[in-house]
Amino acid sequence: MFQQLFPERSPARVPSKPFPDWSQVHAELHQPNVTLKLLWTEYQASHPEGLQYSQFCERYRRWAATANPPMRLVHKAGEKLFVDYAGETVPVVDPQTGEATPAPVFVAVLGASGYTYAEAHLSQTPEHWIGAHVRTFSFLGGFL
Repeated sequence: MFQQLFPERSPARVPSKPFPDWSQVHAELHQPNVTLKLLWTEYQASHPEGLQYSQFCERYRRWAATANPPMRLVHKAGEKLFVDYAGETVPVVDPQTGEATPAPVFVAVLGASGYTYAEAHLSQTPEHWIGAHVRTFSFLGGFL
């Protein structure tokens, strides 16, 4: 329309920047240790004229908001405590031998506030699982 009204003032055609396949970016973000920064670095290597990091993140977040709309859950205060072992382990180093042992991390989160308790264990045996719950309730001020 603008060009029809003012042909002498027609804006120059700006070449569009190549966008990544957002569904592929989204899928790769589910891999361990993959971040938007890492994916943007790979994108920049093949498209140096492409989006800068802030626009890459903004456009991905806009795409993700429409691709997988979040399901909001409402939790009443003190009603739920979510517990599990985290997927990643942390190294626990024996101070005498210097040997590092991978230790699973127990995590407990209150549903309403997101208040979190975490501790590392040498294994995921029932003794560690139950002991972690006892210490979690003690930490949160609960009773047994």
